[in-house]
Amino acid sequence: VDLNEMDNEEQHSATENEKEQDTMDAGSGQGQVPADIGNEQEQVSADINNEQLNNSSVEGDEQSPLSAEDNYKAVLLNNGDFISTELQNRKINLEDIKEVVTDDESISVVATKFSIIDLSGNGGKEIVLWLQINGVSDYGFEILRYQDGAVYGYTLPYREFIDLKTDGTFIFSGGAADSGIGKLEFSKDGFTVDKLYYSISQYNSNNELVVQYFANGTPCSEEDFNNAMSLQEEKANVSWYDLTNENVNIALENAF
Repeated sequence: VDLNEMDNEEQHSATENEKEQDTMDAGSGQGQVPADIGNEQEQVSADINNEQLNNSSVEGDEQSPLSAEDNYKAVLLNNGDFISTELQNRKINLEDIKEVVTDDESISVVATKFSIIDLSGNGGKEIVLWLQINGVSDYGFEILRYQDGAVYGYTLPYREFIDLKTDGTFIFSGGAADSGIGKLEFSKDGFTVDKLYYSISQYNSNNELVVQYFANGTPCSEEDFNNAMSLQEEKANVSWYDLTNENVNIALENAF
């Protein structure tokens, strides 16, 4: 046997083994790299999906406030609350409307009719509810006004809100010689009456009734006052609708 030949064969086998090991190592290395990259890609993909979900939630929150129409509809159909300024801004449902009038359980108060009108003249729309107390329809009104993403309620006695016209003006009366034409101005806590024309009566030192007349806070003649009141009567009245689900849906769709 040729010893030199055996050494050459052993060296050749050793070389082949090294090549096979190198090939296996290279193959293992090649298999490992894509696995790591795949894990990183999966993680990145998961992170992107989570971020998209989070963004969707944020966008959903930003879109959560309902429109004026949807808010009004929810209240009128007893599916939502309004904030009663009469009750220190407490939220109530329309079914509990009598709480703005009385806490006497023996008295019934319901809203029987409604009207849609821009009372303040700012381009928005308010809902005016006509209240009936113990079957009598001249108790008063509840005005629903949408502002800052919520509906606020304002309660007015009948004599303070008579003959509502389409331009938002109305008659208020504290007696035969104490009356006038007004328009409402709102805040979150309540409302004020902008007195356009009005009269004030009082007794003088001789116990005689004296009536003063005003136009926008400035004294005016009785004739000017009476002319203004006559023109007020000629204005168009608002339309009133029975408070039914069908009327609510139709009227709100037409108004908005």
